[in-house]
Amino acid sequence: MRYLITHYTEYRKNAVAEIRKVDESATAEEIMLTSTIITTKLEEKEFVERLKRSNPIFIRHIFPIHIEETLTYDKKTDLKIILKKAKTICSLKSNEKFSVQARMTEGAGVYNAKDIEIYLGEYYEDHGCIPVFSDDTLMNYDIHVISIVVIDQTCYIGYSLAEDNLSFQCNEYRVLGKEQPQICRAENKLKEAISKFQVRLQGEGNALDVGAAPGGWTKVLADYGYQVSAVDPGKLDQRLSKYKNIKHYRAHIEDVEFDKPFNLVTCDMNVDALKAAKFMCRIHKNLAEGGYSILTLKLPYRDEEIRIQKSLDILKEDYDILAVKNLTHNRREVTVFMQNKRKLENHRCSF
Repeated sequence: MRYLITHYTEYRKNAVAEIRKVDESATAEEIMLTSTIITTKLEEKEFVERLKRSNPIFIRHIFPIHIEETLTYDKKTDLKIILKKAKTICSLKSNEKFSVQARMTEGAGVYNAKDIEIYLGEYYEDHGCIPVFSDDTLMNYDIHVISIVVIDQTCYIGYSLAEDNLSFQCNEYRVLGKEQPQICRAENKLKEAISKFQVRLQGEGNALDVGAAPGGWTKVLADYGYQVSAVDPGKLDQRLSKYKNIKHYRAHIEDVEFDKPFNLVTCDMNVDALKAAKFMCRIHKNLAEGGYSILTLKLPYRDEEIRIQKSLDILKEDYDILAVKNLTHNRREVTVFMQNKRKLENHRCSF
């Protein structure tokens, strides 16, 4: 069985290593900088279940390749070919939920991925199926997914359930990138983490943002309604001055004392991962019972897995680790979602 996985350009070897922890005999073929075809002898159900249980950090999305077809570069002809092939592997009943997700390399044809999604989507919708779009959320649904990737003239088509793809959308950057950040790119990084990990933000109480400047994460938290304490010796964007629920402590976090607990602590400081982990353990006493933390771990250019594991070992002293993932808006880093160990409540996480 073959699968197409996506990953950050520089983490291909890490993603392949995660596959080989599931099946050591699996082979890998790079087809794009961010995509690799995996071949395994394991049965599809067994392979997918093993992979999900392993909670991979670097694999962002996966789908089975059931059909490989050569296209013509003629839009009308190709759309008919793709639909005909998709129908052979995906026969949906009326009222079943579905999503068509397509990606194309630039210049692959005289049409684009959206053309494919609309053409196939209209067919299934006309037959009584219910389309689910990912523009508003990236949370997983119990839906049927038809995945199409076109590279040059080669088209890969697969059918699966969303829960088996590790991520609801095969091209999250296209979805997440539609909303332009107002302060800085980091805004989308936090928004993606909140959606990806299904963080239940109530928008009430206090939030602490460490390493806040220029204020991207601070803005996201303030927009949710938190009273935000933003700590950074650097300046915040002047547009944040209109927010009454933001207080900027222009200092290093070590020089600030707080007399209130925080419901949420976020940290995106540009420091070594081990240093960031030790720092989060020092300030966990400021986190309310059951409070959440979102942290990015900046990674070196070698031994990434070792650095991640050492950081998590430090964090586990004071936190329950709920999720670790190299997200779409991460680069050489991973985002960690965790909860204060003093009280662990039920939480549903999506990987």
